Amino acid sequence: MNKQLGNVGVFALAFVLSTCLATVETVSSDDQGGHVSANALQAIRLAAERGDADSQVMLGAMYAAGRGVVRDYAEAVRLFRLAAERGHDRAQYFLGGMYAEGLGVERDDAEAARLFGLAAEQGLAQAQAKLGFIYATGRGIPRDYAEALRQFRLAVEHGHAGAQHLLGAMYADGRGVVRNDREAVRLYGLAAKQGDATAQFKLGIMYATGRGVDRSDTEAARLFRLAAAQGFAEAQFFLGGMHAEGRGIGRDDAEAVRLYRLAAAQGHANAQHSLGIMYLAGRGVALNYAEAARLFRLSAAQGLARSHLALGVIYAQGRGVERDPVEAARWFGLAAKFGELYDDAKVQADARKALRLLHGK
Repeated sequence: MNKQLGNVGVFALAFVLSTCLATVETVSSDDQGGHVSANALQAIRLAAERGDADSQVMLGAMYAAGRGVVRDYAEAVRLFRLAAERGHDRAQYFLGGMYAEGLGVERDDAEAARLFGLAAEQGLAQAQAKLGFIYATGRGIPRDYAEALRQFRLAVEHGHAGAQHLLGAMYADGRGVVRNDREAVRLYGLAAKQGDATAQFKLGIMYATGRGVDRSDTEAARLFRLAAAQGFAEAQFFLGGMHAEGRGIGRDDAEAVRLYRLAAAQGHANAQHSLGIMYLAGRGVALNYAEAARLFRLSAAQGLARSHLALGVIYAQGRGVERDPVEAARWFGLAAKFGELYDDAKVQADARKALRLLHGK
């Protein structure tokens, strides 16, 4: 799957439920501390029962988000369907999201695409962006980059941040269009200014690599910091690396450790490995071989060849564990295997060299 476009399921779920939450937040001025007042809930429920489509969508969003009521995806689907059948664009969009994720209904990518299409035809920017994403990834419908671009551009005209960064990714990758890094930078910039964490991270990468813009580690670090503050694991990892290397910002091992830890807690394999290295070297944290090994195992379980290699070294040298040449050889063998699988020639070569040395060759 294309790395710029990301994961379809995560995107759909976050995209739809975040909009559900935004919808719920407009319920009533009586809503305090995220709780919907009993009077507001009763009024919405009565209006929904009388067939008011806006109220059906509002109540459905509450059930989908678990705000003011116990979360109930099946009830959310029922309410969204009632409003969608009357042509309500946001209901069509929400219902499409439920089908896309299999929430309260059996997952059906084709039906999700159909519903997003209905909402997109009515000019709903969220649906245009989502439909563009579906065309770009070919989920539920045949992949069609030209149609993906058209839908993204429609949503971009409405200032939709998600569409801006997705269209930017199409230009950055040259998918359906001639690759144009400057246009990608422009679009990422528009979305980044709206606080879109993905766009902030991607724009940071453009600055870090000098693609479509003059290279600037300082600006890259600033953008990574913005995305990292929103919990974006990849940005936390990259910013941690910049602190560890002193690139674009002052070297700060303690801050690097903090950022690696945040990303590692989200399951980021490279962050887990990098945090393990910090423990192994005692940089920014007390030296702890056992914790380093634990972190390497986590990242190795995700197929990171460098972590297999590190575990081989730990067992070969007996760092924090009893020296075990057999276990070391097993990890070096896995490192060579995964290095070949993921086209990491350096790890593959290092692992084979380690095996030769281990066997005295």
